[in-house]
Amino acid sequence: VSGLSLLAICVYVLGPSVLATLNAWPQVTKISWIWLIAMAAAQIATNGCLFWLQALSMRTTQWFAVGTAELAGGAIGRALPGGAAAAAGLQYSMLVRADIPAAAVASGLTAASLLTLATVFVLPIVSVPVLIAGGTIPNGLADAAWLGLSIFALMVGVGWWVLGSDRPLIGAGRAVERLVTRLRPKRPPMTRLADRLIAERDAVVHALGRHAFPAIVASLGRWLFDYLTLLAALTAV
Repeated sequence: VSGLSLLAICVYVLGPSVLATLNAWPQVTKISWIWLIAMAAAQIATNGCLFWLQALSMRTTQWFAVGTAELAGGAIGRALPGGAAAAAGLQYSMLVRADIPAAAVASGLTAASLLTLATVFVLPIVSVPVLIAGGTIPNGLADAAWLGLSIFALMVGVGWWVLGSDRPLIGAGRAVERLVTRLRPKRPPMTRLADRLIAERDAVVHALGRHAFPAIVASLGRWLFDYLTLLAALTAV
């Protein structure tokens, strides 16, 4: 009875996702197999960068444990309503059972999440000036791919600069403080944002140690291959 109950719950929870996937299958069959292979390869590279980032953050070489825990957590997070908490708990549990120290798992996943969030935050700040400097919107897959590679290289340089200097964080913090103060003139001015940014940077560097720069490359590589996957999908349609 308990097994049937569990099966019924799984079907109820996962049913809509499975049906949505099956309904989209006729559209997938219209795409050339070459583009399907390109998208699959880009997504494999995306996951590889994510596994690399998390392995560096936890200072472990157990790639299989890191990869399977991330995939399992991602599946739970997407299938269950509000599954982010369950996904994080499952991933943590699987990594600890793989004999990775609990402290390393906690600090490593936190550092990886902060680095990923910082990448998403900095991406538009870097991309907009590049588009303005170029003067034109990319036309075609090749131009868009070169644009993505250029932004990737520029962000690697910015990441290296941020790791070794407080100046960009101080400048960014003060600029945001002035902007927020002007947008909210009736509220107390925002202060000490630069100090908080530097403290977060130092926490990430402390968790990553000598692997800080490779972790930046891995985080940016995840974005780059996601971008190339999107380009391939848009071209294939």
